[in-house]
Amino acid sequence: MHDLQVLCQGHLPQIAPWFDDPVTRRWLGGRDWAENTLLLAKADTNRHGLIASIEGSPVALLDVEVYADASASFAIVVDPRLRQRGIATRALKAMLEFTRFAPVSRFFAGVQHGNESSARLLARLGFTPTAKPSEQGFIDYELVR
Repeated sequence: MHDLQVLCQGHLPQIAPWFDDPVTRRWLGGRDWAENTLLLAKADTNRHGLIASIEGSPVALLDVEVYADASASFAIVVDPRLRQRGIATRALKAMLEFTRFAPVSRFFAGVQHGNESSARLLARLGFTPTAKPSEQGFIDYELVR
């Protein structure tokens, strides 16, 4: 996997079809998710849309928001055709090592109740659940470094 790149308009046609997948739609939403990530990143210097690629082709999209308390939340989507091949693991490791996020001391992600794949992924990377599910059905997983 190559280094992370900043999400740009040119990536959207390649990424949008990922959101036609029923599993992606269930956990993240529809095709507007990637475009909204781009718009939010353009409007806010603390918001980052990042692409992980292999041989020039996007394989994962990360949406990262950094907060004033040196924490950062994130969400990830992997090309559905490439699931269960270690892409999310490698992309998240790249995010954790990304120079831009060196000042971040705590990363966290909300995992919707029932999304066992994401919960296992984060646990493998050392993230731990922080509380019971929220009213919206999310459990935060965090990694403090």
